[in-house]
Amino acid sequence: MAEQGLERWDSVFANLRETLNIYVNLGDRDMVGRIFNELTSAFKRSGRFEEATETARRGLAHLEADVSADRARLLASLAQAHSNAARYEQAHEALREALNIASQLSDPQLEVTCQPGFDPRMFVGGVVVSVKLLEQCGCRPNSVK
Repeated sequence: MAEQGLERWDSVFANLRETLNIYVNLGDRDMVGRIFNELTSAFKRSGRFEEATETARRGLAHLEADVSADRARLLASLAQAHSNAARYEQAHEALREALNIASQLSDPQLEVTCQPGFDPRMFVGGVVVSVKLLEQCGCRPNSVK
C-alpha cells in the first residue's frame, strides 16, 4: 500500500478494516488471516502497539486453533507488540507458539519470518539471521532487501 510508505495511517487502517470486513462477510478464512496480519503490522509500524496487540488477538480468535502460517505470523506479531510494551513473558509465550506452529508445518522460511525483529523489507539494524538459515529457506543473503 502506498499509504503505508507515506505514513498515511488513518487511510491505511480504514482501507484494511474495509477489506477485512469484506473477507469476513465472504467467509474467506485465508484472506481474513492475511488481512489481520497486515493490519497488525500496520499498527506496529505506526507505533500503536496496544492496537496491534488487540488486532492480533482478534485475528487469532477468528482463526481459532488453526495450525496455519497466518496463525504463526499473527502470534509472532503479537509477540513483538508485547515486547514493545515491555510484556516480555507474554511475548515469549506467543513467540514460542508461533515457532511451534512453523515447526509443525515443516516450513523453515516461516520459522525465519517468525524470528524476533525479522522484517523482509529491511534487512538492517539489529536483525541477525544466519546465512545458513537463509540458504535453507532458499534465500540468497545478497538478494534480501
